[in-house]
Amino acid sequence: MMTIENRTTIEAKDVSVIEVRCKCGSSVTTPLGRLNSEPSECPTCGASWSQFHEDLKKLTDLASLLRSLGSEQAQALPFSLRFVIASGGQQ
Repeated sequence: MMTIENRTTIEAKDVSVIEVRCKCGSSVTTPLGRLNSEPSECPTCGASWSQFHEDLKKLTDLASLLRSLGSEQAQALPFSLRFVIASGGQQ
């Protein structure tokens, strides 16, 4: 019997926007190329996110890494890097 597996993958160059979503339901979306600093508060409810500065700093580091991996120089590498997107509760 043959098993069929469906996977969704993306490359770093496929990521164009990073979204930070507040518990109130509002979100801050920033194009990857413009994410140079971390958001400090929710634009809707005003909840302060400054106590999570270190976690949000990792987000800007991730954006920098994704920009680097999606660059033309990275496209010349002899391998490709893809991210598998979990679906249906699978990881």
